[in-house]
Amino acid sequence: MPPPPQAYLVKDLYQKKREEAERRREEEERKRREFHSRPVPNFNAHHQLMEKRKPAHAFTVAVTPKVLKKSKEAEEKRRQRLEEWKQKNQPPKFESRPPTVLKEKPFVPEKKPLVIQQCPFKLHTEKRLAERKHYDEAKHKALEEKRKQEEEERKRREEERIRELRKAATFKARPNPFRH
Repeated sequence: MPPPPQAYLVKDLYQKKREEAERRREEEERKRREFHSRPVPNFNAHHQLMEKRKPAHAFTVAVTPKVLKKSKEAEEKRRQRLEEWKQKNQPPKFESRPPTVLKEKPFVPEKKPLVIQQCPFKLHTEKRLAERKHYDEAKHKALEEKRKQEEEERKRREEERIRELRKAATFKARPNPFRH
């Protein structure tokens, strides 16, 4: 009768380990389900730490634009003038400015001679075409060189092989046929 496979010999050991792992897993799950109260936090220590720390408050300070500042100043001046007029009980006097616009010459746009100077332009595609052509030529030369070297190497190996075959084919007298 042939001996049983090695796996059957250690079957009991595997079974024990499996049962042990299962028992451990059940124990861990039971411990996790148990209630564990957390200790009361130490508030005094926490408050002391908070007092030692410097507060890093970040306040955004609004920056009033100059336009608004100027308009506020103008509004204040206008209110002051109105208050003065109310105190004097006189309405503001209206004084018109002289019509200087009527005496000035109207704006006439000038037509200046516009000369456009033409200059030749170079397209980037032409430069790329030249670079690509140069690259292709270099690549073609490299491939050609590699092909020639491989061909020479192949011919050299072929000649070497032929030389070896001829050398092996030449008849040599061997006095002892049992020796090589």
